[in-house]
Amino acid sequence: KYGQDAETFHIVWVGHNRPRMKGLQSLLKAISIIRTENLVVHLIGSNTRTEENLDLISKGGVSDRVVFHYPMEDPRPFVKACDAFILPSLKGEGVNRGALEAMSMGVTPLVSDFRGNADLVENGVSGIVFRSNDPDSISDAIMRVVKDRAMNTNLGNGAIERIRRVLSHEENIDKLASAFRCLF
Repeated sequence: KYGQDAETFHIVWVGHNRPRMKGLQSLLKAISIIRTENLVVHLIGSNTRTEENLDLISKGGVSDRVVFHYPMEDPRPFVKACDAFILPSLKGEGVNRGALEAMSMGVTPLVSDFRGNADLVENGVSGIVFRSNDPDSISDAIMRVVKDRAMNTNLGNGAIERIRRVLSHEENIDKLASAFRCLF
């Protein structure tokens, strides 16, 4: 998908890094656990190139596998070119628009187990849920899709189906209208 090297697996994270919320440090620790050269993690957004993150990358020996990108006006074409989208949040985010957009493009979502994130996917069908703030759990989730490209493709297709069936605008409007009807 991304670039010329079909062997390399590309994961993307998009957002404004807030260390106590986004879980980027847990992701960087997880990447340092993984001992494969065919993995690149793209960080798109602001406040990612912090001293703490650079130190984790350096100590983990993964500077060749983490790529910083500045915030993009429209990161969707870049996300679509990647193999997976990761959301390692430490706290609930509500419904993450970036994850929804990735899912709608068939990009496999890997999400932490906080409500809001975990509610986006059916674990093992339309994405993978891992334990929040647990680098081992994050690295296990990543390696599942890196090692099994067919499963990754199936999860991406499952994500599209979940968007269509459960998370569509129409479905959300119907649920919201139903909730309002119950109030009045």
